[in-house]
Amino acid sequence: MSNQPQKPAAVSPEQPKAKAPRRYFLVNPKGAIHEVTREHARERLKQAGWRMANTAEIEELERRNGLQVFDRPICRPWSPDPDEQLDLVEE
Repeated sequence: MSNQPQKPAAVSPEQPKAKAPRRYFLVNPKGAIHEVTREHARERLKQAGWRMANTAEIEELERRNGLQVFDRPICRPWSPDPDEQLDLVEE
Protein backbone atom coordinates (compact mmCIF):
# COMPACT_ATOMS: atom_id res chain seq x y z
CA MET A 1 0.00 0.00 0.00
CA SER A 2 1.32 3.43 -0.94
CA ASN A 3 1.64 6.32 1.54
CA GLN A 4 1.15 8.91 -1.17
CA PRO A 5 -1.91 11.16 -0.83
CA GLN A 6 -4.73 10.34 -3.19
CA LYS A 7 -5.93 12.88 -5.71
CA PRO A 8 -9.54 14.01 -5.32
CA ALA A 9 -11.89 12.62 -7.92
CA ALA A 10 -12.47 15.00 -10.81
CA VAL A 11 -15.95 16.43 -11.04
CA SER A 12 -17.52 15.76 -14.38
CA PRO A 13 -18.99 18.89 -16.00
CA GLU A 14 -21.91 16.73 -17.09
CA GLN A 15 -23.11 16.13 -13.52
CA PRO A 16 -26.31 18.06 -12.86
CA LYS A 17 -26.12 20.75 -10.22
CA ALA A 18 -28.46 20.51 -7.28
CA LYS A 19 -31.57 22.61 -7.81
CA ALA A 20 -32.25 25.37 -5.35
CA PRO A 21 -35.48 24.73 -3.43
CA ARG A 22 -38.52 26.56 -4.76
CA ARG A 23 -39.53 29.59 -2.81
CA TYR A 24 -43.17 30.49 -2.19
CA PHE A 25 -44.04 34.08 -1.31
CA LEU A 26 -47.59 34.84 -0.18
CA VAL A 27 -49.29 38.13 0.55
CA ASN A 28 -51.62 38.05 3.54
CA PRO A 29 -54.89 40.03 3.69
CA LYS A 30 -53.12 42.97 5.38
CA GLY A 31 -50.52 43.19 2.59
CA ALA A 32 -47.49 41.62 4.32
CA ILE A 33 -45.33 39.17 2.37
CA HIS A 34 -44.40 35.79 3.87
CA GLU A 35 -42.03 33.13 2.56
CA VAL A 36 -43.64 29.77 3.28
CA THR A 37 -43.43 26.09 2.42
CA ARG A 38 -45.46 24.62 -0.41
CA GLU A 39 -47.82 22.91 2.01
CA HIS A 40 -48.38 26.13 3.96
CA ALA A 41 -49.00 28.02 0.70
CA ARG A 42 -51.60 25.46 -0.40
CA GLU A 43 -53.53 25.88 2.86
CA ARG A 44 -53.35 29.69 2.93
CA LEU A 45 -54.42 30.09 -0.69
CA LYS A 46 -57.71 28.37 0.19
CA GLN A 47 -58.50 31.28 2.53
CA ALA A 48 -59.96 34.61 1.45
CA GLY A 49 -57.48 37.42 1.00
CA TRP A 50 -54.31 35.38 0.54
CA ARG A 51 -52.50 35.44 -2.81
CA MET A 52 -49.11 34.75 -4.36
CA ALA A 53 -46.74 37.72 -4.42
CA ASN A 54 -45.75 38.93 -7.86
CA THR A 55 -42.16 39.37 -9.06
CA ALA A 56 -42.08 43.13 -8.45
CA GLU A 57 -43.26 42.67 -4.84
CA ILE A 58 -40.64 39.99 -4.16
CA GLU A 59 -37.90 42.18 -5.66
CA GLU A 60 -38.99 45.09 -3.47
CA LEU A 61 -38.94 42.85 -0.39
CA GLU A 62 -35.39 41.77 -1.26
CA ARG A 63 -34.32 45.40 -1.88
CA ARG A 64 -35.56 46.18 1.63
CA ASN A 65 -33.68 43.16 3.04
CA GLY A 66 -36.96 41.69 4.26
CA LEU A 67 -37.96 44.79 6.21
CA GLN A 68 -41.68 45.53 6.08
CA VAL A 69 -43.20 48.41 8.01
CA PHE A 70 -46.86 49.38 8.31
CA ASP A 71 -46.42 52.95 7.03
CA ARG A 72 -44.52 51.83 3.89
CA PRO A 73 -46.27 48.66 2.73
CA ILE A 74 -45.00 46.72 -0.25
CA CYS A 75 -48.41 45.29 -1.13
CA ARG A 76 -51.86 46.76 -0.99
CA PRO A 77 -54.15 45.11 1.59
CA TRP A 78 -56.88 42.80 0.33
CA SER A 79 -60.41 44.11 -0.06
CA PRO A 80 -63.64 42.26 -0.83
CA ASP A 81 -64.55 45.16 -3.18
CA PRO A 82 -64.30 43.87 -6.79
CA ASP A 83 -63.29 47.30 -8.13
CA GLU A 84 -60.27 47.39 -5.80
CA GLN A 85 -59.32 43.86 -6.82
CA LEU A 86 -59.61 44.83 -10.49
CA ASP A 87 -57.29 47.80 -9.86
CA LEU A 88 -54.68 45.40 -8.45
CA VAL A 89 -54.85 43.18 -11.51
CA GLU A 90 -54.53 46.11 -13.91
CA GLU A 91 -51.44 47.64 -12.20
